[in-house]
Amino acid sequence: MSEIDPALCPICGKPNRCERLSTEPRKGPCWCATQKFPRELLELIPEKARGRACVCRKCLEDWHGRRRQVELIPLSLRNLASSRPE
Repeated sequence: MSEIDPALCPICGKPNRCERLSTEPRKGPCWCATQKFPRELLELIPEKARGRACVCRKCLEDWHGRRRQVELIPLSLRNLASSRPE
């Protein structure tokens, strides 16, 4: 079993730039302190990495972007259905 690196995002494996779990001296509050991480996104983290490595900003932004796209689809389909001739 490989060791969990707290500096890497457990979803994409790239640097997460988390001040809270970094081994470097803190330079201020972490970017993630003001963010909301949806439960569905956190469930993507492998069990062994939960609470030991933070999700990176890109994965958080990508998740929110995909959610917005999914939310737009039903509205688009509803508009399309209402414009069909009977």
